[in-house]
Amino acid sequence: HQQRQFSRQQLQQQRRQMLLEHGRQAAALEQAQQQELQAAMQALRRKQRQQWQQVQQRLRLWLSLRHEKLAAALSCAQGVQQQQQQQYQKVVPSGGSSSSSSS
Repeated sequence: HQQRQFSRQQLQQQRRQMLLEHGRQAAALEQAQQQELQAAMQALRRKQRQQWQQVQQRLRLWLSLRHEKLAAALSCAQGVQQQQQQQYQKVVPSGGSSSSSSS
């Protein structure tokens, strides 16, 4: 009787130890998975940051090129306007009007 009680206690103790060990393993696994997840998230954020920086660089380049083109177009237009102004002043003397008076 005593022997059976002892073996039952032994079994319960072994089961408790197994459960504890299983719990420890599960906790370690969960911690490892958590760390893996955090590392993956950090890598993703880094990649997103790099991609965003590349987008910003491309955008800056595009804007600067566009600005150069616009500046060139503007100076060209101003040059044309100046030429037209000079031609207009040749045709029309200052103070006069373009309509020639005929009596």
